Amino acid sequence: METEAQYNIEDLLNTSSLYREFQAEREEVIKHRFIESEKAGFDIGFERALTDWIVKHRAKWRKGREQKNLLDQIRSRGLNIELFCSIEEFMNYSPISEADYQNHNEILRLKGDYVLNVDNRLARTVTALPSSIKGGVITTEYNSSDFHCKVHFQGHSFNLEFKLEI
Repeated sequence: METEAQYNIEDLLNTSSLYREFQAEREEVIKHRFIESEKAGFDIGFERALTDWIVKHRAKWRKGREQKNLLDQIRSRGLNIELFCSIEEFMNYSPISEADYQNHNEILRLKGDYVLNVDNRLARTVTALPSSIKGGVITTEYNSSDFHCKVHFQGHSFNLEFKLEI
């Protein structure tokens, strides 16, 4: 019975995203400990390295990791872009209607499903992507001269910039 319970715990740890994040963070602290210990000329210890890393590096590390994870999700599931007049409308998820922009076809062309190419450009797809990630473009942030747009995501404190292949 102990081996069955032990197997279930090991299985849980191997599949848990929370545990994987903990392990990745721990690895960063261990690297930081080595670097800072080399600078100091002695082993600074895990607790000091952890505290120092949290204060100096954790927020940036997490943001970078979150962005990478979001890009991986977009790469595997696709991206559905909706259009918004302002960041407030995006936060309330009130996309603009086509009637509001009937004379602005270049902006309306942005709305739809995209796949992410290997060079991180978004390419429109004619295939519907039912499980795609939802993103929002604020119309005033779109640069039609070079097809550059900033895409906002609900639940994230950042946005990503993409070049579009329309």
